[in-house]
Formats: sequence, structure tokens, C-alpha cells
Amino acid sequence: MRQNLKFQEQLGERVKGEDRMEGLLKEMAREQQAQERVFAQLCREEPLGHRAQNEFSLDRATEIILTSRHERTFVDKVGFADTQRVELFGWTTLHRFKENKLYFSFKKVFRNRSAMQMADRNWANEIKFVTYRSASEAATQQFHKLNDDTYFIAREKVDPDREGKVLRLLYLRFRLYETNGSYAIVTQSVPQDCGLTCDAVDKIWANDACMWNHFVPVVDENGVEHCEIHLTGSSSVGDPRSARANVLETVMGLLRWENINVGPTLSLMQASKPKEFLPEESR
Repeated sequence: MRQNLKFQEQLGERVKGEDRMEGLLKEMAREQQAQERVFAQLCREEPLGHRAQNEFSLDRATEIILTSRHERTFVDKVGFADTQRVELFGWTTLHRFKENKLYFSFKKVFRNRSAMQMADRNWANEIKFVTYRSASEAATQQFHKLNDDTYFIAREKVDPDREGKVLRLLYLRFRLYETNGSYAIVTQSVPQDCGLTCDAVDKIWANDACMWNHFVPVVDENGVEHCEIHLTGSSSVGDPRSARANVLETVMGLLRWENINVGPTLSLMQASKPKEFLPEESR
């Protein structure tokens, strides 16, 4: 209980300085432009070789997708029954640490929103590499496109053992239409040969990550569709000394995600108000 209260206090301090998310979006746009320029230059300097392109095949992607489903199911097995539920700006948040991993579950219902439209908007932002990260986070860029629904992407992170050096982490980003009628957008780590990385990778936050974002259509008694977001997954902790700070940054990224994908008119102040004080169109 004490740790959760401390965590919420820390989050409150972070939010306090951001009166409106519009200002944060401008900052993020500047960061994104700078990051894309840097990473585009890196990609020009280190083009994909023929051998690497062959490794990023559709069969390889299918294997990773199946692995990702297994990891997503394992999050449910780990469960959150004995963890404290925290309500944050309408989000129900649950998280726990286990065996050097963070497991998380975030849920929120967005009223009068189509699940398909929200998923399409989020995917459009994902393939444009809109960032929900702070200025200290590295750039993300397309590495190899398989089709319109499946991409290998690369993310550069500062090497914790070598000053001035960076490490490139690979992920598969894909979208699916699920049999239950929901839409899923997923980011999954891609295992790399030991020769391509080093021990320093294990010290990096989210070097092994699985994140499933489900857009679930919910129809009320009046036949009006709403969209319930289920953001669930796991992430390697990396350096344990930075674990709590990284959880805080993850939650801040969740708020940035909402402001970008739901609408630029949402502010932190509005989100924190009781429902009855919100304008009619925002309910």
C-alpha cells in the first residue's frame, strides 16, 4: 500500500507540470523529428545485407507471432489477483514484478468510439513511428516491411557499458483481427543471435517485450458502440535500480498514447474531473 501511494505521488509530480497535453505533444513532435533524422542516417550507413533480409521472412514473422500469443497468455497465468488496482485518469492499472520482468494490464472504456476506427488510427500512428516516449528514449524506425500489417522495426538504445555507443534492438509490429471481434496491435521483441548483441542488452529496459493492445467493441443497451482498450503484456526489467522509474515512464507513455490516439483536445485536467463535470461530447 505504501509503495503504491508513493508511486501515485511520484506520478502526480510528473503530471503537475503538464497542465495540458497539447504542450507535451509539441515537445514529442520535436523529439520525433530529431529522432527520425538520426535514425534515418544510421539506416543509410548500415543497410540491410542479403543474409539479414532472408532472416526477416514471413515464416519468421509467423513464428514470432505464435510466440507472442504464448507470452500474452502467460501474462494471464501470472495474474494480478493479489496486486492492488490503481485508478488513474479513467484507466484501471495493474502491474507486478516477477523474476526480473514487469507484467502489466491497463484497461479503459472510451465512450462513443468505434473499436475499428480507434484501431485504424492507432495503427496509422504506429507505422509513422509516433513516439509516446520521453526525450531520453531512442528513435524507432522501420527496418523491414513484410506487408501492410507486419513490420520489423528497430529501436536504438544507449549501450550501458560503452560510452557513446548504441545497441539496436529488433521488434515485430503487427495487427490482427481476432475471432472475438476485437482488433489487436502488437509489438513483440525479436530474438537476435548472441553475436549480434552483447551482455549489455540484458541491462536495458524492455529489451525483451511483449505488448498486446486490444480494441474491444462494447455495445450498450441503447445499441451504441464504445471501445474498451485492453493493453496487456510484459517487459524485461533490465537494470533493477531503474525499475520503478521505468514503470512511471510506462504510465506516462500511456497518457501520451491516449492523447495522441483518442484526440488532441483531451487534457490531463479534463481527464481527472468527475464524469458529471465533463462536456457532453467527451462522455
